[in-house]
Amino acid sequence: NEEKPYELTQYGLDVVVYPAPCHSKHSDENNIGWINQNIEFDPKLYHIGIAHGALEGISPDMEKNYYFMTQKELEEIPVDVWLLGHTHVSYPKNAAVKGWKIFNPGTPEPDGLDCEHDGHAWIITIDEDKSVKADKVATGIYRFYDEQFEISDDDDLYRIKEAILKDHPEGKVVRITLRGRVSSDAYKCRHKLYNELEAKLAHIIIDDTELGVKVTKEIIDSEFTSGSFPHRFLNELAEDEEALQIAYELIREVRECS
Repeated sequence: NEEKPYELTQYGLDVVVYPAPCHSKHSDENNIGWINQNIEFDPKLYHIGIAHGALEGISPDMEKNYYFMTQKELEEIPVDVWLLGHTHVSYPKNAAVKGWKIFNPGTPEPDGLDCEHDGHAWIITIDEDKSVKADKVATGIYRFYDEQFEISDDDDLYRIKEAILKDHPEGKVVRITLRGRVSSDAYKCRHKLYNELEAKLAHIIIDDTELGVKVTKEIIDSEFTSGSFPHRFLNELAEDEEALQIAYELIREVRECS
């Protein structure tokens, strides 16, 4: 937590590390400026800057109060490479680079449903002539998926299983949102499908509040007395599937509340 060079020669490494510690959660000034002050950079050693904070053009820091750093000021400090942290986005975007100075690994493990990447780290090589090359490697075990499915029939519902369980399901954290209508039998058995998914995935969140039973003549006949107002009314709407569905659900709500 001190603004001073740390030589690693005692560990058999020809390296000097220059930290830019954060002494509070927020700051409208970064802490890298001290590295340029009265420091002689031994050309025989490798010089590595380490900083935590938002990077211009990469980090969402509208108010610039997360130790905001510009690429220009990082480039102007004569370390061989910068290793940054804070932003969960890998930088640079390319999988392999040469002659690059500023690196942000992002997060080694995806950490939310808004993360579409594998989780990354950088393997960085600095040659004796100080040339830099780096390769991005995938390090995450889990992947996050936020999927929405429009269900128009029973087959659509059952096809979800195939779509979700492909490509290493044991490492998937999935949220699925289901919208549409299925047969009464499929709706009653949907939890069997959910249990199969839950057993094979790392974790699953299911929102089926907008999934319902497709109203058919058989359902109308089985639930409402022939000749009753609901029976006659729903049968009159049989040609308009959307109107029939809305009317059926409203009648069901009224019956459940009475």
